Order: sequence, then structure tokens, then C-alpha cells
Amino acid sequence: MAVKVYYQKEGFRLRESRALKNWILNIVVNEGYGYDVITYVFTDDRMILQLNREFLEHDYLTDVITFDMSEEAGTVKAEIYISVDTVKRNAKHLGADFRSEMARVMAHGILHLTGYDDSDDLSSGMMREREEYYLKRYFDEA
Repeated sequence: MAVKVYYQKEGFRLRESRALKNWILNIVVNEGYGYDVITYVFTDDRMILQLNREFLEHDYLTDVITFDMSEEAGTVKAEIYISVDTVKRNAKHLGADFRSEMARVMAHGILHLTGYDDSDDLSSGMMREREEYYLKRYFDEA
């Protein structure tokens, strides 16, 4: 199947949608997984907060929420919701450009589906290393 993209955030569109979709699939395959449908929904803080409250029982904003919908082991199928608002704020706070921060968040959601976790300092560090690895590959090839 493929990567699908939906835009709920008014006025936002990925500039390099095709390249990012191919990059995401390359991450999945490079991590040793197959894939079905991977859906990205670019939304706002209001929707992310609603999803966080309803499905995760968290009452705070986040940049990305990943829902694993895989039906068979070794195959990624998911819905990944990204708050464009939070990504913009985080990019500004970190001194990063929006384009690279958005790519990082997109990769972060996928890495959760390929066995990476960020629940403690050690696993978070390993996930950050993989994000950096894939970001370098993307921006070196773009």
C-alpha cells in the first residue's frame, strides 16, 4: 500500500509530499518492517488535545500521536496525527527550522511503530539517534 496524507490544519500543506512519503517508507523497510497503509493527519492543537484526552487519558498537548493499527507482526499500519501548531512552537523553541522539525516528528511517529520507545532516557536517546540518522539521509538526498 502507501502513505496517505490528510490536512485538517487550514492553510498547511507539505511542500515535498512525494519525497517525504518515499522517505517514510524507506525508514519502515530499513528498520526491517513491511507496510500497509500509513496515514498522516496534519491537524491543530485542539484536535491533538482531544485525541490525547479521549484515547490516551492525557490532558496536555503533544506534537504527535501514533495509533498502531497493524494486523500482523512485522507490518506497519497506522494513523499518525501531528499538530502543526505544536511543531511550529517546538521548532522556534529549539532554534530549528520548521521543515526539519516536521520531518523529525514524522520519523518519530514511524519509529514508534518499528520498536522504538521514548519512555525513559536510554530509549529516548536511542530513538533520537535514529531520528538524526534518518534526517541526515533525507536532507542529504533532498
